[in-house]
Amino acid sequence: MVIYDEKDKEVNRHSFSKMPIGRIGLAHENTITQYDDFEAEGPKVKGLSVQPVRKLAVTWARIKKQLQLAASHRENKVLIEKDR
Repeated sequence: MVIYDEKDKEVNRHSFSKMPIGRIGLAHENTITQYDDFEAEGPKVKGLSVQPVRKLAVTWARIKKQLQLAASHRENKVLIEKDR
């Protein structure tokens, strides 16, 4: 396993004599850690697609669109009332 910093400089490398089998967990003790990219490779590693249901980006896009529609509706209502 290799960990790189934000400038793509290798900061840590760990080799396993035999790779464990199971789920992959990413955690860091006593700090807030953000992962920009993550990749798992191997002969028996199956690719998993990400489902967009209930993901932050999708939820935020939905909220933003609703706010834009509400603002547009208010603007149209003001224009209609001015035309009367």
